[in-house]
Amino acid sequence: VATRIEIAGGEGVSLSAQYPEGEKFGTDEIEIMVYRGTVDIVISLRADSEITGNPKLLLTYQPCTDRACLAPVQKVLGISISGK
Repeated sequence: VATRIEIAGGEGVSLSAQYPEGEKFGTDEIEIMVYRGTVDIVISLRADSEITGNPKLLLTYQPCTDRACLAPVQKVLGISISGK
């Protein structure tokens, strides 16, 4: 599962994210890009129109070790967007 951040639970907000370059990991048959250790993902939020609902960030990622991957994880992160 690829790491991704998206807006959930609201309308009127757009998100752009800058993901760092990953490292190649795997075998000759299956190769994926992974992150190791702590990773910084830079995001920008913009109110495009009237904000409705209660927008939050939804972070999805899949933790792995050198031997196995665990089930994908989703974290909900609260955001605050101030007016003009």
